[in-house]
Amino acid sequence: MKELISPEQANEVLDKYINEKLEEYMKQNVLPNYNYTHEDLNTKVNDDETLLEFIRYSEFLFRLEEADLDQLTDEGLNMYVAKIDLMYAYQSIAEQGAYADIKEQ
Repeated sequence: MKELISPEQANEVLDKYINEKLEEYMKQNVLPNYNYTHEDLNTKVNDDETLLEFIRYSEFLFRLEEADLDQLTDEGLNMYVAKIDLMYAYQSIAEQGAYADIKEQ
């Protein structure tokens, strides 16, 4: 008879599965829209920031450990920037939901 797994183990399995599927989706559908190279780290990506400043500020904002960008391939760099962009999208959605909750009260 198979042994049942704990809720914590089930969450770990689901988290790993979701992360793998999300990464697969991003590589196929999102990553083609990103074409940064390490040379772009000192290039302005908006009026105020270089790509490096955008990454470091985002890591601070989302309490992420600083990535060792020198160790990333160009694909890895693009995947990292795409994930940061996704975090901003989630933050925006969460803020809109919180605003909607306030309006209903």
